[in-house]
Amino acid sequence: MNRKEALAVSIVILASLVGGVFASTSPASPSGGLTLQTTGVDIEVLKIVPGLSSGNPGYGLFVYNAGSSAQLNFTAGFSFGPVKGFTQVNSLLITVVYVGGASAENFNDAFSVQLNGQQVSNTIAITQFGANGESGITTAPGNTIHAGANTINIGIARGGTNASGYFLYEVRLTVEYTFLG
Repeated sequence: MNRKEALAVSIVILASLVGGVFASTSPASPSGGLTLQTTGVDIEVLKIVPGLSSGNPGYGLFVYNAGSSAQLNFTAGFSFGPVKGFTQVNSLLITVVYVGGASAENFNDAFSVQLNGQQVSNTIAITQFGANGESGITTAPGNTIHAGANTINIGIARGGTNASGYFLYEVRLTVEYTFLG
């Protein structure tokens, strides 16, 4: 092998070694960057177990409104812990499972909800009285909750002059949000 051939072989070997080093440090999959993804989570704020039993509604958490003389609200803290890359809340649903209490309820009663001190514009209509369980649902703007600690307050917006009392069994938030992943 002459000098030119040896130099050519050395260059080929050197190029294949350098090319191998660069090839081994490149990513295995093409880099397309982060993409916007959507997911959801249910947050149980209140869940009384064993739950409803027909004819015995006295085991729920009692909320009451007798006007300015007496009110009992449900107030609690909860945490919203989205995944890494969280960007925004797209939609928020509030579900309440309840039973009518012993008070003389009004036909237009509704649950009034506040999240982090902000009044949710939609109330939850109360559609049934008595010992059978019922549920109601409403939406809230996504900006009413945030990542981390939050508060909820549920009271009764009376639909008439009678005192109103209801037993709460479940309060659940369903949060749909987007994140970069």
